[in-house]
Formats: sequence, structure tokens, C-alpha cells
Amino acid sequence: MNKVALEEVTNIYSGNSINAKVKKEKYTNKNFPNSYVATKDLDVGGYFDYKNGVSIPDSDLNKFKIAPKGSTLICMEGGSAGKKIGIVQQDVCFVNKLGALVPNEKINNRYLYYSLQTTEFQNQFKSSLTGIIGGVSLSKLKKLQIPLVPLDEQLKIVEKLDKSFKHINSNQNNKEEEKIEIEKLYNAILKEIFLDKDIELGKLIELNYGKELDKNERGKNFNIPLYGSNGIMDYSSHPLHNEESIIVGRKGSVGELQFVKDPFWVIDVGYYVTLLNENHLMKYFYYLLKSLNLQTLATGVKPGLNRNKVYDLLVPKHDLPEQVKIVNKLDKLFWLRNEIQELSNNILKNNYLLKQSILNKEFLYE
Repeated sequence: MNKVALEEVTNIYSGNSINAKVKKEKYTNKNFPNSYVATKDLDVGGYFDYKNGVSIPDSDLNKFKIAPKGSTLICMEGGSAGKKIGIVQQDVCFVNKLGALVPNEKINNRYLYYSLQTTEFQNQFKSSLTGIIGGVSLSKLKKLQIPLVPLDEQLKIVEKLDKSFKHINSNQNNKEEEKIEIEKLYNAILKEIFLDKDIELGKLIELNYGKELDKNERGKNFNIPLYGSNGIMDYSSHPLHNEESIIVGRKGSVGELQFVKDPFWVIDVGYYVTLLNENHLMKYFYYLLKSLNLQTLATGVKPGLNRNKVYDLLVPKHDLPEQVKIVNKLDKLFWLRNEIQELSNNILKNNYLLKQSILNKEFLYE
């Protein structure tokens, strides 16, 4: 197989961003005839949600780039860069974080789509990522290479891959749906347990600020983890907490929760929870907070979590013996949910590896 740069067989361009306020006022829930898709509307299986609530009127189409039916969109930056790839089934307007690859007469559109998922191409893409967020520029994307064979051979390869992937994709979709349904059930049980509204949350807990972290204080030689809103950082600050606690994201990953048992440092993107009554369980409040959808309380241009809004929430008033029973019940449920999710993830991982093996064989990478 000869290798060619993508720019030799496709026309490549990015889409258009829309100001959040303008999107909400002009293009959301208007039922205009032209779909507008973003990265979030493309799943890892390559399927788009065209009915996402955002659409463009014909009168504004001159302001947007359009990906024609049959072209491929690929995520160009962020955690999904290179991983989310899909063929559009209709003409669409699209966000600037997606790149459109419109095939010319030299390449079949599904052959192009499959070639972008091979290990060889994915490795090229990863090596081209730059920046803190991680992205590939249009100029670099155009230079990435794929194998090319005559059109009749492309069609044979596509036919083989379509047949091979039909069962794999069906199994994968079932597992993805299973994970979603399990999560819905888990959240429904949480809400049912904490259904009663007896007392203001602020009378039971306190949300404390972490510390602004100066660049000069960062280092990688610390054994104690530092928590922000959603994850562990590899540098430290103060205050140091030795007690069991909960980290609540107040910036960035607003409302994200982590239950922490070991000593930790806190930075200013997260709150840490302390109890106002020693006859309470910290783990109980972890589950309680998970049931409250704190993300919906975010406010501001750069959304943040206002702790007074959290304090005003009405919650059940369970005594200590009830809290123990609830925690034991939810611990078992949480463990079961994790086991099922782990099983589903392993199946999805095996499906991915099987697809990679088939792709690499067809594109002569192994």
C-alpha cells in the first residue's frame, strides 16, 4: 500500500464556535432545519446526536462551515482528540474543535473513516498533539498519512470491515447502553434514599476553601496527594488534612465529588467538607451529596459552586444508626455497580482490541 497525506485525498477544515449566550438565545430549541453538532454530540462509536437542541436557520448558514453528508468529522483537541470519529449522515454545521475531512474522487468515504481508526494513524495523531489541552492543528492534520489502494480494492476492504464490525458494534452499543442504565438505576436509588427534606444542609456540614497554589510551590517530590475538584495532582500545598473528608469541586469540574481517607492537601478549585456534629458519618454525607446534583447550582461566566447555595439545600435528618444502615446498604450497592461497570469496561476494551487487530490486518500494518 502506498501512503499519502490526508490533504491529497480530502479537503480539510474546522467548524465554527458559537458564543454561549448567543447559542442559547438564537439557536437553542428553535427547530431550525440545519443541525449543529459539537464534540459532545459524537460518541466513541462514531454516532452523532443531530437532535441535540441546537440548530441553524437558513438565513445564517453563510456564517458557518458545513460538513456535507458522507464526510468524516474528527475531534481535534481535548481528551477525545483523535478518539471520536464519525461519518455524518446529513449536511451539518459543526464546532471548531471538530475537523471535517471531505473525501475527493481518490478515496471512498468509509475507507477513509476506517483508516483513521488504525493504530498507525492513531500513533501519528498522538505524536502531533501539542498544548496543555492537547490538540492537533489543521496544518499538522493535513500532513498525517494513511495507506491508499485503488478504489476497487478500497470497496473490498470496506465490505469486509462492515461485515466484521457489525456484530462487534452491536455488542459494544449494548454494553454502552447497559452502563448508562446501571448509572440511572444507581442515581434513582440514591435520590429515593435521600428523598425527605427536613433540614438545611448548612446546619450539618461546612465547606472549606483550599489554598491558591503558587507556581513556585509546585513540585513532584511529594508523597502526599493534592486534590482539586476531580483528580489527584502531583504537587503539594497547604492546609494538610489528616481526617477523613470529601472533596467537592467548586471550579472546573463543578460538583464532582471524591471521598478521601488518607492525608491530603487541598487547592482552591475544591472545597473540603467538615461535619458540624461529631455524631455523623462522613461517608453518609458523601452519598448524600452525590444525590443532590450539585452541578446544577453552578453560577457565573466561568461556572463555580457557591457554598451558600449548597447550604440552603434541604436534606433528610437521619440519626447515626440510620446513617450506618444507609452507608452499609450503599457501600454494597456501589461495590456491585463498580463490578458490573468493570465487567462492561473489559468487554468494551476487548472489542476495541479486536477491532484494532482487524483494521491493522486489512490495512497491512501487521
